[in-house]
Amino acid sequence: MRIKHKLLAKTGDLTGAEQAAPSPLPAAFAGPCVPAAADLDVQRFPPVVPGAAPRTGPGQILQFRGQLLALEGELGKLRERLSEHQGSLPTRKLGAANIVPSRWANRHADSFNSPEFVRLKQDIEQAGGNVQPIRVRPLGT
Repeated sequence: MRIKHKLLAKTGDLTGAEQAAPSPLPAAFAGPCVPAAADLDVQRFPPVVPGAAPRTGPGQILQFRGQLLALEGELGKLRERLSEHQGSLPTRKLGAANIVPSRWANRHADSFNSPEFVRLKQDIEQAGGNVQPIRVRPLGT
């Protein structure tokens, strides 16, 4: 005898308060939270949108890895550019009006009126300014 027939034989005389149609799902799973079979394909497989964020864990990991590799490449390039300035000292641009000649000048005032000084000024103007920065120190207030 099959199990189904044995169960029917033992429970056949039982009656319930209401005779409801048997549900394929237990009562806890019945209701609006269970989608219809036609809706399952739409929910499980949404349309693929180019450029959209990946919807799976492995897809997100691959996207993050690609971003990380791009950043590592950019970081390497920036490190190379930074190594060019290794050992250099910081400089700041100051307006000429903010610079006051020292009282301990190492040149006589007449040396600024010579033809050599005029040529030096012309060379600096043609170069677009001083190539090598001058050294200044702050005045005490």
